[in-house]
Amino acid sequence: MRRPTARRDVAVVLLLLDTGLRVGECAHLRVSDVDLDSGEVAVHPYNSGRKSRGRHVYLGNVARRALWRYLAEREPEPTADDPLFVSLDRYPMDRSSISHMLRELGKRAGVAKVHPHRFRHTMALWFLRNGGDVFSLQRILGHSTLDMVRQYVALAEADAVSAHRRASPADNWRLG
Repeated sequence: MRRPTARRDVAVVLLLLDTGLRVGECAHLRVSDVDLDSGEVAVHPYNSGRKSRGRHVYLGNVARRALWRYLAEREPEPTADDPLFVSLDRYPMDRSSISHMLRELGKRAGVAKVHPHRFRHTMALWFLRNGGDVFSLQRILGHSTLDMVRQYVALAEADAVSAHRRASPADNWRLG
């Protein structure tokens, strides 16, 4: 049976995975912060702005479509100033409610240790694996320095070493 929050949950997961937003940044988004035509998401700093930096990130087609479906079925129709993600009771989702939702989805899917920051790490790693550059990643994630991005680069390089060991042409050469 389909859950009443299924479209919202898919939209949250894909937004986090595609943008690398922090859960607090996601919770603070308004409907007007997302341009579904261009896929641009305006991220506004909150609290002290120590971690959260104002920037623009982008959604791919799959995440945009999921967000459009969620907003199209949301009742009542959201206005530009409304929170982007709301509960069934129409209360704005906060960091805690998004985290709880992700943990529950993880349990239902049989995936251990699901938490919002895991989506951020996954986004960063796959961005680099798919050919993204470190400076763009730094800007997307909102890091002031390359220090954290270097950790993702090290993980991606370890992947390359492992892949080469498995697929080395010289090591896997078969003579007659």
